[in-house]
Amino acid sequence: MSRNHPRDLPEELALPLATGEPWWYWLGGRPALDLVNTRRERWRREVETLVSPADLGAWLVEAGVVAEPPASVPRSVLREARELREAIDVLVEACLTRGCADSLAVSKSNRTTSDPTLVARAAASVDRCMARAGTRPALLLGADGLP
Repeated sequence: MSRNHPRDLPEELALPLATGEPWWYWLGGRPALDLVNTRRERWRREVETLVSPADLGAWLVEAGVVAEPPASVPRSVLREARELREAIDVLVEACLTRGCADSLAVSKSNRTTSDPTLVARAAASVDRCMARAGTRPALLLGADGLP
């Protein structure tokens, strides 16, 4: 699938997916928003496209967050990335509706982006890729909002 031509999910889709990679799309303009889009059809079928730790590793490469997939992604990091995705979704929805964000979503986002090593490395380097090398996937995505 081309990044510029997202595909709708077919009516007859075997769920749960074996892998979500064919169904990722890249319309958000930022990795954090594209992460939100890894959970498709929230209003209907709730299709999870970050199915496995390997999916998360591949998604991070495709999103341009890391150059190479991690050697292994623990299930706990996949769970953390999914939790961050849902927190970002809540925060975006609150911004769009001018509502109040859920305190748990704010807390999750703040914990993710307040890692001192990430902030120091981001501030010390002009090259965002170098600044992010070696950090955990959830921190990479949470740092998407850093200047």
